[in-house]
Amino acid sequence: MRLNLGAPAARESGRRPYGAGGVTRGPGTTAAGGHQRARWWVATGILALAALLVVSRGGHAQGATPTADALKEAERLNRNVVALYDQGRFDAAIPLAQRALAIREKALGREHPQVATSLHDLAGLYLAKGDHARAEPLYLRALAIREKALGSEHPDVATSLHNLAWLYQAKGDHARAEPLYLRALAILEKTLGSEHPDVATPLNNLAWLYYTKGDYARVEPLYQRALAILEKTLGSEHPDVATPLNNLAVLYQAKGDYARAEPLCQRALAIQEKTLGSEHPVVATSLHNRARLYQTRGDYTRAEQLYQRALAIQEKTLGIEHTDVAISLHNLAGLYDEKGDYTRAEQLYQRALAILEKALGREHPNVATSLNDLALLYRAKGDYARAEQLYQRALAILEKALGREHPNVAASLHNLALLYRAKGDYARAEQLCQRSLAILEKAFGGEHTDVAASLSNLAGLYQMKGDYAGAEQLYQRVIAISERALGSEHPRMGVSLNNLALLYQEKGDYPRAEQLYQRALAISERALGSEHPDVARAVTNLAILHQARGDVPGALRFIERAANIEDRNAAILLADGGDEKKRAYMATLRANTYYVVSLHVQFASADVAASRLALTTILRRKGRVLDAMTHSLAALRRRAGTEERVLLDKLSRVSAELSALTWRGPEARRAGQSSEDYHNGQLAQYRENLTRLDAERQTLEEEIGRRSPEVKAELSPVSLAQVQTAVPDGAALVELFRYEPFTPRGTVAAKTVWGKAHYIAYVLRHGDDITWADLGEAKPIDDAADRFLRALRRPASDPRPAARALDALVMQPIRRVLGPTRQILLSPDGALAMVPFGALLDQQNHYLVERYTFTYLPSGRDLLRLRATAPQRERAVVIAAPDYDHTASRASRRAKDRRSSIEEQTPAHFSPLVEAAAEGQAVSQELAGARLLLGRAATESAVKALRGPQILHIVTHGFFASSQEAPEPPPAFPDIGSRETRGIPGFHLHADNPLLRSGLAFAGANRSATGDDNGILTAMEASQLDLNGTKLVVLSACETGVGEIWSGDGVYGLRRALVMAGAETQILSLWNVNDASTGELMEDYYARLQAGGGRSESMRQAQLAMLATPERAHPYYWASFIVSGNGAALDGRPVEPHFAQLPPGARGCRCEVGPRPLAGTAGAAAALLAAATLAWRRRRGARKRPTEEARN
Repeated sequence: MRLNLGAPAARESGRRPYGAGGVTRGPGTTAAGGHQRARWWVATGILALAALLVVSRGGHAQGATPTADALKEAERLNRNVVALYDQGRFDAAIPLAQRALAIREKALGREHPQVATSLHDLAGLYLAKGDHARAEPLYLRALAIREKALGSEHPDVATSLHNLAWLYQAKGDHARAEPLYLRALAILEKTLGSEHPDVATPLNNLAWLYYTKGDYARVEPLYQRALAILEKTLGSEHPDVATPLNNLAVLYQAKGDYARAEPLCQRALAIQEKTLGSEHPVVATSLHNRARLYQTRGDYTRAEQLYQRALAIQEKTLGIEHTDVAISLHNLAGLYDEKGDYTRAEQLYQRALAILEKALGREHPNVATSLNDLALLYRAKGDYARAEQLYQRALAILEKALGREHPNVAASLHNLALLYRAKGDYARAEQLCQRSLAILEKAFGGEHTDVAASLSNLAGLYQMKGDYAGAEQLYQRVIAISERALGSEHPRMGVSLNNLALLYQEKGDYPRAEQLYQRALAISERALGSEHPDVARAVTNLAILHQARGDVPGALRFIERAANIEDRNAAILLADGGDEKKRAYMATLRANTYYVVSLHVQFASADVAASRLALTTILRRKGRVLDAMTHSLAALRRRAGTEERVLLDKLSRVSAELSALTWRGPEARRAGQSSEDYHNGQLAQYRENLTRLDAERQTLEEEIGRRSPEVKAELSPVSLAQVQTAVPDGAALVELFRYEPFTPRGTVAAKTVWGKAHYIAYVLRHGDDITWADLGEAKPIDDAADRFLRALRRPASDPRPAARALDALVMQPIRRVLGPTRQILLSPDGALAMVPFGALLDQQNHYLVERYTFTYLPSGRDLLRLRATAPQRERAVVIAAPDYDHTASRASRRAKDRRSSIEEQTPAHFSPLVEAAAEGQAVSQELAGARLLLGRAATESAVKALRGPQILHIVTHGFFASSQEAPEPPPAFPDIGSRETRGIPGFHLHADNPLLRSGLAFAGANRSATGDDNGILTAMEASQLDLNGTKLVVLSACETGVGEIWSGDGVYGLRRALVMAGAETQILSLWNVNDASTGELMEDYYARLQAGGGRSESMRQAQLAMLATPERAHPYYWASFIVSGNGAALDGRPVEPHFAQLPPGARGCRCEVGPRPLAGTAGAAAALLAAATLAWRRRRGARKRPTEEARN
């Protein structure tokens, strides 16, 4: 439930303000039976009565004549008060208003009407600060003065009545507010006439009072009358006319009549832009109204653009610390929150909260609203401890400021109840729900929509407890209230019908459930259109119902329609926004994806249509965020105009700054400094800098998405036929997927809806039917994978038992449906993304590398991307043996000199690699004309300057650090880089984003340089490289294929970054590799590759050759490197693998070496020649220097 973020009160200022913004949110529920939050946002214009400054003409001051100077000073102070009010600087305005009041009291006497004007201004300031206790006596005194001095029927008395009514309305005391509005209206009609423009003001605000009470039938006539008066007296293009237009649009939107709301929003905006200019703050109010309309209809892209424009106007005209800016930030955060983009939402909520606390004080009701919505965000993220703390603080503020019976207190209680419900504390949840409901019924009566929403959530609580009778009774009452208040076609009626239908479904009353589901679907389609996400949810509910009834064909029909709606929306939404926003949106589709797979595996295992739908859904969604980011960056690089280049350079710079800051960590704690001071000082500043840079990065990523409109076509949902056509002849795509099984007859109360996670494998061959294997529960597989990887990383261990155990769980079931295929295009998921499948052992005790060629893919959909190859733009580049102790560049030294004198620290120290230079020289010799960069020349800047080299080979230390939550860095860092292994195990970084915790070390990495070249290239920076046209990237370093696993979205680390950079194929390592054996493996690999071998098959043959060597036969030496991307030869030619049957050796098989092309034997001969050449070079024991030497 969302709270009111405080529409500004009317004030007396000697002029008529055109309008004011505010937000109102009401409670609600979501479709599909979810009892969560619905967001209702309203920006309403409030017309304020003009203050009539009554200048003394004698007779009021009891013999005292005020001096002209004193009155002029009071007027000057009053003008300053107005200016400060407009700036949101209420604390600064109050002393000036108090001085103006004192001057007028002294000059005119305490009973003069101008004193009443000063009292009104001071009261308005206190009201703006939420200090109702101080505002009320000032308003009452002003009213008494005017009634005594001017008579009870004077227009100024109407002004006092009107503003006092607004105070009571802000306090939630509608009973006292309404008669004051009505009396003010009667006075103005009598004294000014019923058609005077000032009469429109109480009409407008009386309508707003009825709106907050949910009495919509009385609202519309008042708004219509106010509109008619203003159009007649001021003209249809006057800016005041926009206020009732906006308010009518808000009313129609609340009633679900979007067709009538949108043209009114458009007309109001056009009037304001024409009369006030496109940059006026009032224009921002209309932009907000229109944005909310689009948000409600699911058009998030247009909504966000309007919110952003409104925010930009307010920041420009009002300043970044204005309270109206805070409201805009808050509402934009609400949009991101609704989309599931919690990172962006949290940043904006925090910024809005900081502004409000600074401007209004920590005890203002608007601060409570901000705390409430931030708590909603934490609850959605599962951070219940932080959510409860914020809810309790918000509740305390509201009870103190507004009283225990205010509707906003009810909303706060309601949200706290939902938190306790989520925690399973049903007793406390019910107690708070009941108290919240009692407040709302007392404040609004039993027919208000907020009461209906509170009843709905109480019903959901009963349903979770298994009290179906109690829940049904409340749901029925909700429907009755909603139908009377909103009409039978309002979208919220669809939500209420869905909730009751779900209850009937859980009870097994399927006919009544279907009737309600169908009615809810019809309402959503008419109100929102057939492609709205709410329609997809309604269709999903029907699918689940049909499945529960045993009607699998019906379930398939409905869920296919729902999935298609979701995927078409995804194609639109993923074309915009940064990585976090895209990931958050795809997370909202996860449950339906799991459902589609569950439907096939559990209930339609023999149904071809079910298997095709399941695999299609996986192909469309797995790794979709990476696909979208890659397409956006590639599209911008292809155009590469001046503006696009500037944008990409900005993103690269910000990523570099963020990476450098993360690597340095927070400033060390000073000697004698307390832990609290450190937390509030250096550490707080460090986190603030990280947040600022990360927000800037996300903004740039979103701009890239907006500048790549052609990506929408590239992101359109793929078909199964498209992917199947892209699978090469003789190969098979094996798509692994980790999911949670869905039980259609499960209940929320019994917690039986979702089962334990499972793995499934789908096999797709060119021109063949889909086959699949249910691999069973995920936990045994994940545990076996962990044991296997631990064994692989220790060369003294025997990995065969663990290799065989994991194979029995995963590959053995897959082999039963794989057929004779030997080339496997493998798209892993979950913990299996870290497994080198070639090191598994089959039933005959053979390593799988002897029987299969594995090429790894983020998703089978990537086969389509890999078909669109780009030409290389540079020759091959080899970077090896960086001088980690190289002194920073001149630019970096200058940057360092500008920093604090405190010595900076780095989280690791890199030792030189003994074999790195030799490997670099050997590889560059294999690659004719390759450019070699060694030692001091092996810099981060050199990597960033590359533009699509054919091959990029890097020999250095790699790392993947765990996230560190510790409050301060350790006092010193050990030298943990090894001369024998290319990695730095076991260190931490202060970063949530795994792309900041993964990277490579280059020259100067040990020197703590700042700037773009600090010697550390993080995965985030690597994702900004321009590798379009690069056929192969080999990272001959440790753990370059490791990262943070996000099920369904791949591995976040260098593996992901290189795909985003445009590299066609990547060779990456899964653990800390041995320096010497890696050099041998790479030399062998390139010899085979240059002889015409495939990128995957050449690696397999090089691994087999090492396996055949007893001292290197342990998989630790040869299995770490995997090939991800395109496994064909460098010229794109497919290469068929060659397999020989040989007796097993000590740790596997001794295998014959040599790839074979699809036709003829020339490829095999070339491969054998490559092997012979390599052996001859090793016997000579010498390597020729490359044609171009790097400087050392």
